[in-house]
Amino acid sequence: RNPFSLEFTFLILDMRPKAYIIASGPSLLDLTKEEIQHLNHSQYTLSLNCYLEHWEKIGLLPKCHMMADGQFPTIKMLVNDTRLIQKLGDRITYYISHRYLSYFPHWMDISGVKHAFRKRWEIWAQFSYWVPWTISKKNLVPFSQICESNYSHQADEQGWFWAENLSEPLYFNRGTLSSAINLASIIWPNCDIHLLGVDLNTYGYFFDPPEGETQMEKLHKINEKRIGKTSAEHHLKSHKTNTHATAVTYETEDKQKLPGIQQAFPRISEQLNKSDRSLFCSNPNSLLVEQNILPYTPVIPKVGKL
Repeated sequence: RNPFSLEFTFLILDMRPKAYIIASGPSLLDLTKEEIQHLNHSQYTLSLNCYLEHWEKIGLLPKCHMMADGQFPTIKMLVNDTRLIQKLGDRITYYISHRYLSYFPHWMDISGVKHAFRKRWEIWAQFSYWVPWTISKKNLVPFSQICESNYSHQADEQGWFWAENLSEPLYFNRGTLSSAINLASIIWPNCDIHLLGVDLNTYGYFFDPPEGETQMEKLHKINEKRIGKTSAEHHLKSHKTNTHATAVTYETEDKQKLPGIQQAFPRISEQLNKSDRSLFCSNPNSLLVEQNILPYTPVIPKVGKL
């Protein structure tokens, strides 16, 4: 060996900070202790919908959480999540769809109180759950989505719209994930975005039991009262093909066919590229990687030799 040669270790590392969006795919169970520790030290982690309720199963506590789904039991999850955040010491910023605020109007807003009571009664009658009148709003940050009718005029003919701040509605296409990427691009404007637990090629979730009924089967049953006949049939199709519901072409009641969420990623990536940022997937077996829609990158950058 040449005694004058130099050898040292370096990190293959992009200096740009990394923001992580944490979904609920079973691939989260494959995270190593080192990866979980790395993610727990990150300041840029955003989990979605059901994740926070089951976070201890993974051991990864996010810095932010997002709730955008509108179907029951999401309002119950919101109530439970706010209590959990208080218990954890208010360390999590909670981004919620603004429509949830209609459940908790100011007591002097008579019309708002009547509307909130009617919504509570509907949930009680259908699901035997009574929504409490108050929750902690300390860490709540509301947003709106482009899918809501009040904002439909702001989208182009293809339904494309990208919010630059939280006063504008977030982009939405076939699921919370699309809005979450838009949200992350706003709150962490200097970060590349990495997807965790975004599998799409499975119907399951990381918190499903090893045997027996999955979470989605419990929620849907398939429950037409909860999600409507058309959506129920769609979820049955998703279950049969073992594919996430957002990745399966959705046929509306008027026979319009909406392609899976994966078709939106090229446009989303293009949007991020405009500000010199990129979108990655950290599950090598994700549908997004298998179909070459997004590049794979590990949670922890690899170490090499120079």
